[in-house]
Amino acid sequence: MVAQLLFLSEQRLIRLLNISDKLITKKKNCVQEITLDIANSLKLISKRCFPKVVQVTDRFHVQKLALDALQELRIKYRWKTMDA
Repeated sequence: MVAQLLFLSEQRLIRLLNISDKLITKKKNCVQEITLDIANSLKLISKRCFPKVVQVTDRFHVQKLALDALQELRIKYRWKTMDA
């Protein structure tokens, strides 16, 4: 539920945190890991709702950033080679 919400208005954030406060602490401590995208919008929420959780960055977004950077380098060196 938490990981699916990407952008939250302030009211929605307050509502989500209030719901989280009502959850049984024992249940919240059972959550071990939350996968987030790279945006920082959910880090605060996940830490507040699940204090003992390990936050993991979504592999897809990390791979996409790496491939985009590699593509930029490839194009740069291709143009450099063509100009030489």
